[in-house]
Amino acid sequence: DVKVETEAFTITAPYWRRDVSCPDDVVEEIARVIGYDHIPAEPLAGRVPPRVPQPVRELRERVRDILAESGMQEVITYPLTSMEVLQKVVAPESLGEPLAVINPLNVGQERMRTSLRASVLECLVKNIRVARGQLALFEVARVYLPGKEALPQENEHVVGVVTGARIDRWWRPHAELVDFFDVKGY
Repeated sequence: DVKVETEAFTITAPYWRRDVSCPDDVVEEIARVIGYDHIPAEPLAGRVPPRVPQPVRELRERVRDILAESGMQEVITYPLTSMEVLQKVVAPESLGEPLAVINPLNVGQERMRTSLRASVLECLVKNIRVARGQLALFEVARVYLPGKEALPQENEHVVGVVTGARIDRWWRPHAELVDFFDVKGY
């Protein structure tokens, strides 16, 4: 329903069109009925804001690119873990009291991680069952270190793991297992 007043329109959407609830929805419907190809394209107005350097983010992206280009696979894991898992991979004297989540959604995800080791090792265990030959994983992410303040200190970390049979020059598994020098090659 459209009512034309002096210089304004009052538009009421039919009761069955619950998706039309604001002026932007009305404009979209008019454009759809007229046809998007009949609406002239206009270049964006205004200036692009100047680039703000972000050295930590740029370094993180460079590390990701270098490790991926070397043949490692990136994993992305949740920043939440449990105290039991952290105790297995972090020395007790450096563990501290990781930040606890008040209302965790899952059992085993009630603490903010202080190390990436556990999450990468969990990915390794899940992938080692199906992988043939060499398996090389890495993660670049934040860890949350407890401090004197209420909020933890957020630090960027990188961790990687390489295991399995050495790959020959034709990318087939070799009889020898990977060693320190293979890892150093990455």
